Amino acid sequence: MYNATFWETPPASTRTAGEHHPAGHWVRVLEPLVKKPGKWARVAAGMGQQHAIVLAHQLRQSKLQVPLGDFEVRAVTVGIEGRVYARFLGDKSYLTGRKAPVKGKRAAAAKRPRVPRAARRV
Repeated sequence: MYNATFWETPPASTRTAGEHHPAGHWVRVLEPLVKKPGKWARVAAGMGQQHAIVLAHQLRQSKLQVPLGDFEVRAVTVGIEGRVYARFLGDKSYLTGRKAPVKGKRAAAAKRPRVPRAARRV
């Protein structure tokens, strides 16, 4: 433990997030899946179980830059190695450049006008 303050610049980091996966990395990785809808592919391997789970969640929720369309993503543990598998579900929004229309209950909810919370307490 030091009793004095030393003013100095920290050394340069040897590892940065940008180094590992530059912008557009997952677009390039998932792009081939679009050409074979429904076919599973291993898109990441050689990581721990928790890392694979987090990566799969981020891809599923589009927290990372991914191609337009719907993908199914799964994290799997084989021995002690975490792997991430994905498949393209064939959404036509990838071809048109637009998101596909929402179907079912979410569509009905999207069409309903939003009522401010204060107005609901009548």
